[in-house]
Amino acid sequence: MTTDATDSRTETEPILVAVEREATAMAAEAGRMLMGYFGGPLAVEYKDKRQSDPVTDADRETQAFLVRGIKDRFPDHAVVGEEDTEPSKEPLSEFVWALDPLDGTRNFSQGLPVFACSIGVLRRGVPVAGAIFIPWPGGDGTVLHARTGGGAFRD
Repeated sequence: MTTDATDSRTETEPILVAVEREATAMAAEAGRMLMGYFGGPLAVEYKDKRQSDPVTDADRETQAFLVRGIKDRFPDHAVVGEEDTEPSKEPLSEFVWALDPLDGTRNFSQGLPVFACSIGVLRRGVPVAGAIFIPWPGGDGTVLHARTGGGAFRD
C-alpha cells in the first residue's frame, strides 16, 4: 500500500477538493482584478538592474489579495509568491501554495492579452491542485483548474 500524495485515496479527499475549489475561486477573482488594471495606467518597476524583469502594481496587489485569501482559508498552509521580495521565514507545511499573480507582466503592461494568474498547490512537494486565469476566450476570461485524480476543467 502506498501513502504518497498521488495515492488513489486522495482523489476525493475533502482537503484536496477544498483546495481546488478555493484556488479556482481565487484565480477567478484575481483575474477580475487584473482585467480592471488591463489597458489602464500602471506603475511599472523592474526587479533587476538590466530592467528586463518588470513588476507592476497589478502584480503586487493581486499577490497580496491571493495571500490574504489563502491565509484566511488555510492558515496552516505556506505560501510562496513570485513577487516576494525577501525569503519567507514562514515554516514550510504539508501544503505550499506557489503563486505567479501576473504571469506575463511584460505582455500585460504593453496591452497584449497574453497573460495569466497562476496558482499551484503542492502537498509534501508534489503538485496536487492548480488553477489558472486566462483573459480569453472572450473579454471576461476563464479559469482552468485541476486536482490530482480529479480531472481538469474549464470554469
